[in-house]
Amino acid sequence: MDETKPQDAAAGTRWERLQRLFQNSRLGIAILALIAVAAFVTQVGDFVQRVHDWIRPEPAAELKIQSNTVRPLEKYRDLVTASGPGTIYPVGALVSFAMTHDGGGGEVVQINSLDVAVTSYEAGAACPFTLTADQIHGAGEAPLRQFDVLMSHGRVEAVQLKQDRDGPMRRGHSSNLLDIDPPLPLIIKATDDIEEIKIAFYADDPGRYGIDLSVQYTNSRGSKTAPVASVAFCKPQ
Repeated sequence: MDETKPQDAAAGTRWERLQRLFQNSRLGIAILALIAVAAFVTQVGDFVQRVHDWIRPEPAAELKIQSNTVRPLEKYRDLVTASGPGTIYPVGALVSFAMTHDGGGGEVVQINSLDVAVTSYEAGAACPFTLTADQIHGAGEAPLRQFDVLMSHGRVEAVQLKQDRDGPMRRGHSSNLLDIDPPLPLIIKATDDIEEIKIAFYADDPGRYGIDLSVQYTNSRGSKTAPVASVAFCKPQ
């Protein structure tokens, strides 16, 4: 059974016509040779380009985490004299950071998740400070564009975010803070696009928490993870 494709047959016919047209002419033979060489060079050029792209691919867009800071919650700031890797914050902590595009390639960076991993939890652990009754009760109204994360019994209990004063309150219960309703899509573009994130953690139960915060994102080479901060906080009995 002849499986020759129609376009292959048409191409063969055109080549045969060129051969018949120029086969009795030296000039024609030279032209045919140039055509053949040009076709060969084009194929070699395409092959070389493919090898080059494989060996040295175009740079992929990466996510940059900038200006990441950890501070005590506003009402407990007087209890913290210095912030650092070994600081245990009272009741919770405020994490702030910015996400930007590194300028590599023209693609966008898709943010998939803001992940909270509980690295340690000691229920009822002693805290290196004491709180007054006024400090324990009353959180006040949360600011706009801030994730409020309630931790309880070693896990994320509730998440809420209000982007605009007249907008909806987004709520969730997942360790992925973007798993909220209504959803909040985050895309970082190659232009001077900066996404500032604020996350306030609160311990609901007495005990000590250690958590790691990270961002999972996707570029042309797949899924990647960018660490943001490690935080420890404690709520007294």
